[in-house]
Amino acid sequence: MRARGKPWSKLRASDDPRADAGPSAKRSEDESGFTLIELLVVLLIIAILVAIAVTTLLGQKNKAYDASAKSLAATAQTTAETIATDYGGSYKEVSKEKIHEYEPSVPLTEAGAKGGPWLSEATETEKGQGYKIVVTAPLTRDTFEIVRKEDGEVEHNCDEVVKEDKACPSKTW
Repeated sequence: MRARGKPWSKLRASDDPRADAGPSAKRSEDESGFTLIELLVVLLIIAILVAIAVTTLLGQKNKAYDASAKSLAATAQTTAETIATDYGGSYKEVSKEKIHEYEPSVPLTEAGAKGGPWLSEATETEKGQGYKIVVTAPLTRDTFEIVRKEDGEVEHNCDEVVKEDKACPSKTW
């Protein structure tokens, strides 16, 4: 850029038209980087994204715990049917201990589950013609229940401890 008709080689710093704009204009052109407001806005956006990600991840983790509890309940159900087969069709021998005896992979306590679901209840019902199995999910403490009635009907019930999880809105699974 030429000032006052002088060739480039003859220009001095005082001929620069930006020099008349004042010290703040010159400083803003010389300095590069982000303002404090810009950095705070970026940090706020990152914090919002992290909050969304953590909430979603926690929800998925709870669903995984509940799914593993349902799987253990199904294993215990199959084991209860095996016990009944061995005892002439009667479910009178169905208990936590007997299920664990037939299927050692079914834990009976939270400590024995080592972070996984555990069989919290297994009893015969209806004078040995049915049974009730209850499995508790870790972390969420949701319970999943399988009830076999005398007429052979099987119910899958559940109860959630934390109602916001919506893991069991209809009380069945």
